Amino acid sequence: MTGTRRVFRHSETAAARRKIFAAAVVSCLCLVPASLVPSVAQAETCNTSNPAANFSPTTGWNSDAEIETNFNTVRKAEGCNVPLGLPAGFDSESPQQQMLTLFNLERGARGLPNLTLDATVLSQIDLTHDEELAKYGYFGHPSPINEPGPNSTAARVEVNPAYPPGTWAGEIIAGGFQNPAAAVYQWMYVDSESQWGHRDNILTTIKNPWVGIGILQNVSNGSFLDYTADFASRENYTPPATADTNKPEMGEVSYNAGTATVTGVKDSPLNKNDTGAKPATAGITGVVFYTNKIVESPEKSGKFNTIVGAENPKGSGTWTAKITVNAGEILHAVAVDGSGNFTDTAPALSQEPQGSWLGKLGSSGYLFNNGVQDVSDMPNVTPTLEKGVRYEWAANTSDIRALQSPDGLTRNASTYTDANEVKLKLSFSSAYSGTLHLYALDWDTTSRRETITVNDGSGPRTVPLTSEFHNGVWAFIPINVGAGGTVSISVVRTAGPNAVLSGIFLGEGGAPPAMGVSSSPQGGWEGTVGTNGYDLLGGDGSAGDISDLPSESISLMQGSRYQWAQSTTDGRALQSPDGHSHIASAYYDPNQIQVKLTFNAAYSGPLKLYAVDWDGTSRREVITVNGQSAVLGEFHNGAWVSFPINVAIGGTVTITVDRTAGPNVVLSGIFLGEFGFPPTPPATSDFEPQWEGTAGDKVGSEGYVLGGWDGSAGDVSDLPNASLSLVKGGRYDWAQNTADSRALPSPEGLTRNASAYYDPNEIQLKLTFTSAYTGNLHLYAVDWDGTSRREVISVNGQSALIGQCATAEKECGEFHNGAWVEFPINVPAGGVVTIVVDRTAGPNAVLSGIFLGGAGAPPARTSSTAPEGNWVGTFGKTGFDLLAFNGASDESSLPNASLVVEQGARFRWAAATGEARALENPGATARAAAALYDANSVRLRLNFTAEYTGNIELYALDWDTTARREMISVNGQTTVLSGAFNNGAWASIPVSVAAGGTVTITVDRLAGPNAVLSGVFLN
Repeated sequence: MTGTRRVFRHSETAAARRKIFAAAVVSCLCLVPASLVPSVAQAETCNTSNPAANFSPTTGWNSDAEIETNFNTVRKAEGCNVPLGLPAGFDSESPQQQMLTLFNLERGARGLPNLTLDATVLSQIDLTHDEELAKYGYFGHPSPINEPGPNSTAARVEVNPAYPPGTWAGEIIAGGFQNPAAAVYQWMYVDSESQWGHRDNILTTIKNPWVGIGILQNVSNGSFLDYTADFASRENYTPPATADTNKPEMGEVSYNAGTATVTGVKDSPLNKNDTGAKPATAGITGVVFYTNKIVESPEKSGKFNTIVGAENPKGSGTWTAKITVNAGEILHAVAVDGSGNFTDTAPALSQEPQGSWLGKLGSSGYLFNNGVQDVSDMPNVTPTLEKGVRYEWAANTSDIRALQSPDGLTRNASTYTDANEVKLKLSFSSAYSGTLHLYALDWDTTSRRETITVNDGSGPRTVPLTSEFHNGVWAFIPINVGAGGTVSISVVRTAGPNAVLSGIFLGEGGAPPAMGVSSSPQGGWEGTVGTNGYDLLGGDGSAGDISDLPSESISLMQGSRYQWAQSTTDGRALQSPDGHSHIASAYYDPNQIQVKLTFNAAYSGPLKLYAVDWDGTSRREVITVNGQSAVLGEFHNGAWVSFPINVAIGGTVTITVDRTAGPNVVLSGIFLGEFGFPPTPPATSDFEPQWEGTAGDKVGSEGYVLGGWDGSAGDVSDLPNASLSLVKGGRYDWAQNTADSRALPSPEGLTRNASAYYDPNEIQLKLTFTSAYTGNLHLYAVDWDGTSRREVISVNGQSALIGQCATAEKECGEFHNGAWVEFPINVPAGGVVTIVVDRTAGPNAVLSGIFLGGAGAPPARTSSTAPEGNWVGTFGKTGFDLLAFNGASDESSLPNASLVVEQGARFRWAAATGEARALENPGATARAAAALYDANSVRLRLNFTAEYTGNIELYALDWDTTARREMISVNGQTTVLSGAFNNGAWASIPVSVAAGGTVTITVDRLAGPNAVLSGVFLN
C-alpha cells in the first residue's frame, strides 16, 4: 500500500499503553490457542534490549522469502543468531494470524513465552478502534467517542469485566503498511522516534500475556487501512466463543435551548457477552454529542469536539448534554458499547443548513438534478430513479433554499417529483456505514406533505413531513449497507400537488468528491483520444460541426454553435481532423447546454469532453454525463474530463453543461475512445466521375448539382425534391468543353467542364428537401490547378478528410485527380442538410459536384415539341421576349421585368416563314425563325421589378440542322436537350422571385455548331 506510513504509541502507569497506526484488514476473529502458535526453543541469542538505531528493510514484502530476508537481515545486524523461519502455509493464513505468528517468532527468539490471542474481546475492541480511526479521520489512541477524558487511553479496555481496572495493558497502532509483516517490522526495528515503545509492548515480560489484534481492510480493493494490537495480562481467563459485533440502537436526536437529547439508546440485543452473572463486556458505555466535525483537525488527534452526555434517569436510554449548535451546523450523537461498537446519528429532521450543503455534508457523495439529468458524484454508488421525473423550478438563483452547485458558485432549485410517489435506488459497490442525508423543498407552495421511507436491507425507517417545508427540510437517516447492497428511498405524497425530493448526500463535512480535470493535451487531441469518433462542436460556426461518429448520431437539444477562430496556431484550440490547423469553436448557451448521443452500436469505453474558456477566465461550469458530474474551475487553457460509459445498441447518453459563473456555458469537443487516430469516411478516386446514365454510371440517380458549371453565372442541376443554396462561397469555371477525365461530364455525357464552388476559407451550402429522403449524398472535389489543397468536408457534422488520411503517416496524397466522398443521410420533408468544406492547406477550398442516389440514369426535366411556335394563348400571359425576332432586336413585352443579354448574339434565319416551328408574333399574324446564339454558352438575366411566382417557359429551335445538343438552366435548374430539336423544344422551369430579384438563364452547347435560344415566356 502506498502513502505515508505512520507509527504511534502511548504509555501510562496504571495501564501502560503503546500504540501505532497502519493500513488494515478485517481478519478472522477466531480464538487461536497458544499450542497452535509456533514457539522457539533455542537458547536466548537475540537481544531484548532496544536497537541502537532504525534499520530499514532491504527488500519488498511480496512473498514469504522477502519477509524472511528483511527480518533475518536486521536480526543479523543486531547480532542475533536465530533466523526467522516462517511456518508452512504462512501466506495463506489470515492477516490476524500472520501478525500473531510474527509476534511470537520475535518473542520466541528472545526466550519469551507466546502471546495468546483474545479473538473475541480484545480483538473486537481493536477492530472497532480501527473503524473509528477510518470514519473520523484521526490517528491516535485517545478516542473522541468512548474515551472523552484527556489521556484516558485505557478506557476502551478497562470498561469491560474481562479486563478490569488495574489490569496491565498496552496498545500499539500502525497504518500505511503493505501487510502485517511490514507493520511488525516497523514496530520492532524502525521505532526510535517512539523510544522503542512498540517493541517493548511486543516483547513484554508480563505473566499470562494475552493479545488482541484488529486489522481493518478496505473492502473495495483489499488494501490494509489500520492495525491495532492490545496486550494485557490475565490469569485464569477464557475469552468468549464469539465477539459482540452489533452496533448500539438509538432513537431520535433533538436540540432545544442549548440542550441536545437522544432517546432510545440501548445495546443491541444480539450482543451476548454483556449478559449473565459474569459478563465479559459492558453494554452501553456512554454517549457523546458533536456538531459537524468530531476532530478539530487531522494533525491534532487529541483535539476532539465532543461533549460527554449523561443518562437521566439511569437506565432510561435518554442521554442529554449542554452544547451550542450554530446556524448551519448538524448535531450528532454517538453511542458506544463495551466492544467499541458505535452508532452515529443525527436528528431525523432539521431545516439547517437549507441549500448550503458544501462543507457540512456530502463528503462521500452527492446527487441532485438539473431538470434534464442527475448532477452527481458518488464514487462507489450507482443511483437509479425508479419512479418519477426530474424538474427544475429555477436555475442560477441566489435563494438559499436552493441547493448549491458542487463548486458553490450558484444554486439551482430542482427536484425529483411524481404525482404520488418518488422512488430511487442506491446500489453500493463497496460497503458504507454512515448517515444518509435527504433534502426536500416545497419551493413553490406551502401545502405539500409527504412521508420519506429508507430501507438499507435491515427494515424500513420512516420520517413523516407533517408540517410545511417551504424553507427546506433535511432528513438524517443512518444506513449500514454491505458491498453489493442497495438502499431504497421512497417519498409518498400525503398532501399538496405532488411528492418532491431535491437532493441525496452521503458523508459528513468536508469537500465533496471531485472527478479529475486536466488541461493536457489542450487542443492536441489527435493520436491521444477519439479513435472511436469525434465531434468538434461548432467547428463550422453556426453552419455545423466537424465530426466523424461512425456508430453514433449527435443532437444539440439546447444551445447554439459559435466559432471564435476559424484557423489559429493557438494550442488551446482543437486540431482539425487532418492536423493542419486549429479551430476555436464551441456549443454555448446562457445557462445550460444539452446534447444527446444516440448509439447505433453498443459502446463501452471513455467519453472524453473538452471545454476552453477561449476569450476569458471567468467561466465556471459543471459537466454531467448520464448523471456523473465534473466541476470546472478556471479553464482558459482548456479542460479535459473523462467519463466511463457503457451503452447498449440503440441507447443514448445525455451530456449537460451548467453555467455557474461567467457570461455563458461552453463545450468544444466530444471524443470516443483512447489512443489512436480518428476514423474518417474514405475519400476515393478509384472511379472516374462517370455519374451520368451511361454504361459506367455510378451516382446521381436521384439528383445532381454541377457546381459552377457556368462559372459565376450558375450551376447545372436537377434536384427533383430538393433545392440548393450557396450560403458562402463563389463559383468558378477552370475549363469548358475539356476532354480531361478529372472534369465532371454534362448530364448526358457529351462534354465536360472543370468547375467548382470555392472560398478562401470555407464553403457553405444548404440542401432543403421538399420530400423525405434516405440515401447517400456523394460529393466530388478536384484540385484542378494544383496539388497543395487539403480540406475537410462535413455533411450535417459528419466529416471526411480530403487529401489526408487518419494514420500515423497522415499524408495520403493530394486530390489533383479528384476525390469522392459518400455520406449517408436521412432527411424528413422540409429538412435541411448542410455541407461545409473547410480549407486546411492550399489557396482555397473547392467542391465540384453534389449527387443524390446511387447508380442509374440521372433525373431529367422533360421537354416538349408542342406547341412548336404556336405560343399565343398558351404561354406568355405575364410577359414574353421573342429573341432576335426583328433581327437586330427582340419583340417583347415584360411589364414587371427586364431582360439583359450577358452573353450571346442575335440572329434571324428567316424573317418571314409559314413553318409552324418558327415563333409567331403576339398577334399570331406572322412568324420569324430567330435566336440568341453563342459558340459555347448563351446567358441572359431577367430583372424583376415585382414579385413573381410561376413558370419560365423557354423555346429552343435547331432551325438549320439536327446536330445541336444543349442544356438550358434557370437559376441552376437544368433541362437537357439530348436529342434533335429541329422541330423545336419547350422547357418549363418553376421560379419564385422577390421584387428586385433576378433570374439567370444559361444555354450551354453540348454538340453542334453553337447554343441557341429563341424565346422566353412568363406564365
